[in-house]
Amino acid sequence: MRIGAGDTMGRALAQAMQQEGREMAWDETVAERLREGLLAVEGVEEKRMFGGLCFLVRGNMACVASGRGGAFFRVGKDREAEALALPGAARMVMAGREKPGFIHFDGGSLEEVEIFTPMMRLCLGFVEPLPPK
Repeated sequence: MRIGAGDTMGRALAQAMQQEGREMAWDETVAERLREGLLAVEGVEEKRMFGGLCFLVRGNMACVASGRGGAFFRVGKDREAEALALPGAARMVMAGREKPGFIHFDGGSLEEVEIFTPMMRLCLGFVEPLPPK
């Protein structure tokens, strides 16, 4: 489902789960922050993946509101050092293994404009040039 005017899959799912008394696997505040960062981007979809809510740009994974808290961003191996220099950044770990090119932040870090803005810029700088899937 596209992000933009109207409801998104993530918001609709969050509302439905709240009405049923169930909790989201991810922090909806983090998901909303990611939506805000992607508003001007064409071809964005939301999809449940990795125990969280994944944001895809033309079918390519860009960032995820993680079910384990916070979010991770796909920046690619070439920009990983730049991303890791931001306060609160850590390599993403999945199934006990570090994932090169993916950076994790806790939810509180994403509230800081001086962290979120450059992180989203690095993420989109990697994902937007990729061919659509």
